[in-house]
Amino acid sequence: ANPSNKQPCARMRFSPTLLFLTTALCLLSRHLTRGFTARQNAWSQNLPRTASSSSDTKPQFSSTPSPSETNICEESRRSFGAKMACALGLGVAWTTGMGLAQAAPPIAIIAEELGYFPVTNSENETVYIPKRIKRESSDQAIQLAKKLRESGATTFTAYWCPHCARQKELWGREAWEVLRNVECAPKGYKAQPGVCLSKGVDGYPTMILGNGKRISGEVSLSDLAKEVGYMGFKEDLEKNIPPTLGSSACK
Repeated sequence: ANPSNKQPCARMRFSPTLLFLTTALCLLSRHLTRGFTARQNAWSQNLPRTASSSSDTKPQFSSTPSPSETNICEESRRSFGAKMACALGLGVAWTTGMGLAQAAPPIAIIAEELGYFPVTNSENETVYIPKRIKRESSDQAIQLAKKLRESGATTFTAYWCPHCARQKELWGREAWEVLRNVECAPKGYKAQPGVCLSKGVDGYPTMILGNGKRISGEVSLSDLAKEVGYMGFKEDLEKNIPPTLGSSACK
C-alpha cells in the first residue's frame, strides 16, 4: 500500500481508431437531424383535423397519423439513436483512452504502488526489481551490516514482499548494500530460488546467521546487534522508521 495515500496520475489519451469511429458517428447524427426542426415546425402548423369548422363544435384530431407525421416520428427515432451512438462512442473512446494511459504508467508510480517494477534482462525476459530504498543509513547501521556479513549472515527476500521492503528501510540504502542477500522469487532480478529451497526458506524476510540460527520476519536492528555482540548499538539513533505492517513476514 502507498504510505502517502497519493493517487497515481495518468495522462488521458484517445484511441485513434475509436476517435475515428466516434467522429463518423457524430457526422451521421448531424446528417440525420438536418432539417428536422424546420419539418417539425411545418408539421405543427398543418396538423390534419377532421373537425367541423362550426364554432360550437370541439375540434377533434385524427387518431391515425398522416404519412408526414410518420416520417417525422421515424426521423426523431433515428436522430435519437444516432445521438446515443455518438455519446456511446465518445464514452468508449474516453474510457478506453483512460485504460490505455493507465496500462503503462510511469515506472515511479508502479514502484510506489506495488513496491517493485518490471525490467527486461539480457535474455529478453521480464523480471522485477524492488523499489529504491528511501532512508539513508546511520553509521551504526552500516557497522552492524558489516559485522553481520563478516559473520557469514545471509538474508533471503522476495521482491513482492512488503515486509522485505520495510526491513530494507530499517537498514537504509547504504547498510543494505553491505549485506549479503538472495532473491527467492523466481521472477525477481538475479533470482536464486534453488538456493532458498535448499535452505528451507518458506517466509520472507529470513536471515540465517553465520552460526546457523534462523530469524524469520521483520526484526529490529537492535535485536540483530545483540545477535552479533554489537553492544554499542542505540535504537533511538534510528530516525524516520517506517510504520509496522501488522504482521512481520510474507509466506
